[in-house]
Amino acid sequence: MARISVVLGAVIVILCTSLASAKMYFLPDYQNGAYLKRVSDGSVSTPNLRSCADYSGFLSAGDKGNMDCSIVKTFPQVGTCYSDCFCNTSKYPYTKDNCKGTYIPQGESCVDDKEYYTSCHNQCDDVTNKTCTYGCQATYSVCPSKCQTCYTDNCRNRTAQTCAVSCSVYYSDCSSKCQTCCDFGSYPLSACPSKANCGNYVCGGATRYKINSCAQGYYQSGNSCIACSYGEYGLANCPTNATCANYACGGITKYKLTSCNSSYYQSGNSCVACNFSSYPLSSCPANATCGNTTCGGVTKYKFTQCVLGYYDKSSFICGSQLCYWKLQ
Repeated sequence: MARISVVLGAVIVILCTSLASAKMYFLPDYQNGAYLKRVSDGSVSTPNLRSCADYSGFLSAGDKGNMDCSIVKTFPQVGTCYSDCFCNTSKYPYTKDNCKGTYIPQGESCVDDKEYYTSCHNQCDDVTNKTCTYGCQATYSVCPSKCQTCYTDNCRNRTAQTCAVSCSVYYSDCSSKCQTCCDFGSYPLSACPSKANCGNYVCGGATRYKINSCAQGYYQSGNSCIACSYGEYGLANCPTNATCANYACGGITKYKLTSCNSSYYQSGNSCVACNFSSYPLSSCPANATCGNTTCGGVTKYKFTQCVLGYYDKSSFICGSQLCYWKLQ
């Protein structure tokens, strides 16, 4: 403990003048080097003392605070002053040296060379520990063993999946991070192509499509529907009495005429019956001269005349042969 000590000396000074009687003063040993001052008329006055601080080592009641003092004196014009003062550690046992960590000195204080207090308070008693579902985010600075702020989710322990399109499932304890991505697999399209009939799959707020079929007259190529090119196959049906090749595309079969049946000839995209009216004979008679025409793979004849030695008369026989009548 600190002590403030002072030794006071007294000097008896007897001052004499020719006309005045002797006077006695008790003078202190001043800290500030005060001294006796004589005035012009030969009288003696004391220094201008106004506080305990003017006396070396003395404190006023206000300055000593709660310290115990072993020397108490009363000075003229000042009053009671104190010296040899100290903090009683039995009354003020706590300082920042022995009350630390989460503890702080509190209560009534006493100050000499350091601050002393009557009690040591645990700051952990002033705060409430929070119970956290996802762990403690921050503890109290005055009490690290108690939680001040909890994590609102478990995102710090979750790894988000990077999804090509959208997320199917988010973590239940971290709604901002994706746990499972949508698997669109066979649904690669973000929109159904023109002229296509599509199936769709909805996941995570996104819709993806796949082509199931193309409209009539279109065929699927990859993820598109392409218009069929029928080219030379321009017929919707094979004509009557015709032989055709066909080409099927986009649910439509079209035809091209390759040949006509016997006795028919092709005219454009039709087969027309041959006109044999002037050629009635399927063959030229023996011993006759004939004209002929061929149509639709068939040759027909018409009688012109009999050869020399044969007559062109009904039921008339020339030689051993019958000459047929010329048909008109």
